[in-house]
Amino acid sequence: MLRRPPDDPSGAPPLQDRPAIQVSYLSTRHRGAGQVDVALVGFARSFVERTRVALTELMSRRLDDVRLAVMMIDGIDLGGRTNVVAPGITIEGVKIPLGLWEGSTENAAVAAALLSDLVARGLDPERGILFVIDGHKTLRKAIRTIFDQAPVQRCSTPVTVLISGSRPR
Repeated sequence: MLRRPPDDPSGAPPLQDRPAIQVSYLSTRHRGAGQVDVALVGFARSFVERTRVALTELMSRRLDDVRLAVMMIDGIDLGGRTNVVAPGITIEGVKIPLGLWEGSTENAAVAAALLSDLVARGLDPERGILFVIDGHKTLRKAIRTIFDQAPVQRCSTPVTVLISGSRPR
């Protein structure tokens, strides 16, 4: 196990569980400005690849055995790009990620594509699911198209943020 040298002035605890970062720390300790640490670059590439694999697995996971009580759909900003995220809550009360799509909840094509993808992966549109959305009409229309008469609840947090400029506590 690698540890920081005893004369380390930072006083930070040893990085015992992250050897890639330790190697990076130890190997960059005496480097000059402008030099790139190969261990750190390798760690970043490994992280990106593991993230890509995990997202691919998430987006291709079958949903035949998933019994949802609630599905929330919302737009989020990731690195300056708008994405739509859909977490669900099972009938047992467990929150699970269902998917992540690039695009906005205001875009009818994205909304319909994400719901169609969930159905294609095995989510049964005949089972009762409560949808919680931010109120965009295109999202509500896509839910009606794919899930027919499923109940839709509008979340009031986006309205509160718009009016007050801050999230409720």
